[in-house]
Amino acid sequence: MKTPQYQRYFAITTRALLVWALALLGAAAAQPLPVVDVVIGNNFGHLPMFVGVEKGFFKKHGVDVHLKVVNTGSDMVAAMQKREVQIGDMSVTTFLKARHGGDPFRVIGIIQNDATRSNADEPLAIVARKDSGIRPGNIEDLKGKRVGLAQAQTSDEYFKMVLSRRGMKYEDVTIVNIMAPPALAPALKDGKVDAVVSWEPFNS
Repeated sequence: MKTPQYQRYFAITTRALLVWALALLGAAAAQPLPVVDVVIGNNFGHLPMFVGVEKGFFKKHGVDVHLKVVNTGSDMVAAMQKREVQIGDMSVTTFLKARHGGDPFRVIGIIQNDATRSNADEPLAIVARKDSGIRPGNIEDLKGKRVGLAQAQTSDEYFKMVLSRRGMKYEDVTIVNIMAPPALAPALKDGKVDAVVSWEPFNS
């Protein structure tokens, strides 16, 4: 059974995609369903998009959605810049970074939550090595440690917020920039970093 949150997700997403498709391709009768290419991230936050395509929810409402799956927000922006897709299901961080860089992107809908609150940090976690000396729940133990994360991405902003709330500065840790999410766990295992800022499914 779909929760109200995901019902809202599908409703808003479908409306946004349909408006785009009809504006792009026209709405003449007896034509095949308009195809919309959407870039999404390889993480649990985008799971509803996979479900929507697999279960035919979008086609049921008149849109044939094709997904392009990438690992990072930067990859999403690149796909849109190259016009490989028409829509990007991206985080606010990725969108603002792209706009600041001059990309003419526009927000056509907030699909995971409303504009006044966000659940984007729910799947994010700081994961440390057992031998790192970093105790569970003790963010202060990160001081002077090497932390692997994808800089200028949502996880980076999340980490800055966590540090700030504990009275720490970004400069209190040594950041190791790891842009490919699948590389986070190996870096932690091999001792290249003491902790990583990751998200599902890479946390597990």
